[in-house]
Amino acid sequence: MFGRDLPLGAAAVRRHLRRPTRASLEFAGKAAVAATVAVWVGNRVGLKDTYWAAISAVVATAGTLGASVGAAVSRISATVVGLLVGLVAVALPVSGTLVDGVTVFVALVVLAALSLDAAARLGAATTLIVTAVPGENPVSAALARGANVPLGCAIAVGVRLLFFPRRAAAQLRVDLRADVQGAGEVAHSALLAYLGATGADDLQLRLDALVRTTAARAVAVRDAAREPGGHGERLLQIQRELDAVGVLLEDVASLVAVAREAGDDRVPALVRGELRDAAEAFAQATRAVVAPRDDGGFRNRLVRVNRALLAVDGAFARARARRATVEFSGLAERPGLRA
Repeated sequence: MFGRDLPLGAAAVRRHLRRPTRASLEFAGKAAVAATVAVWVGNRVGLKDTYWAAISAVVATAGTLGASVGAAVSRISATVVGLLVGLVAVALPVSGTLVDGVTVFVALVVLAALSLDAAARLGAATTLIVTAVPGENPVSAALARGANVPLGCAIAVGVRLLFFPRRAAAQLRVDLRADVQGAGEVAHSALLAYLGATGADDLQLRLDALVRTTAARAVAVRDAAREPGGHGERLLQIQRELDAVGVLLEDVASLVAVAREAGDDRVPALVRGELRDAAEAFAQATRAVVAPRDDGGFRNRLVRVNRALLAVDGAFARARARRATVEFSGLAERPGLRA
């Protein structure tokens, strides 16, 4: 029986295995280098328990420079808060397991109040190191960790800056262009579904996935603001691009809604050729956004995308004028980019 089950189990495991990507290999390499350097430097300057520096270096290693800076600041801040709460607990005339638990509770509440939720568990763990680790001098443990954490975090940021310094701003621009292309594909599929050429079953799922993705871009904007030179006009430009993509997705959502609710709508029969041409023009315009060429920047390309989208609405408008059919979605009145 085991002989028959083993191949099935091995096949199941193999289905869940993924080939390492370049990004994952870069991340692993940088984390390993940062941890090694952190321990080496900590030992050279005479710090105690330098494994904390290595742990901090790994935690502060992130996908982009801005994310690494954010992780480092969050971890250092949470560690300082956790140390202070732990030292206050040690100074109390009572101790024991119950006090340890209450201290963790207080640390988590304080960290949440300070908007340090991302590193709250690490900060609370720091309080336990101060209050609950047997055989440790609380003040000595606090000082050891208090010195190692900033060291490890600083080295992680330094390694990220020197080796494969992928910046959040640059990555965000690539991602936004991919979002525009994805929006164009969904809109193209929605128009074909409206014409009856394809099904509309997965349109809403694809749209929802795009909306979730673009919502996560706000975090990348925050990371970009932490990077050197990430303030001022450059950051404002990125925010404008993010807003423009958001407006585009709202328009695409209107197309998806019309495609899913078409029913016995007579418009597809009236403007089939026009809508096919408009759908293809829109798809081409959104694909051009990711093309590696310099023709006025991302915003100008989005203007052309918007013109293609207005062409779609124009096809419906002509059908309404000829046959007095019901209005489409009001795309022409939307406050998006206009030529």
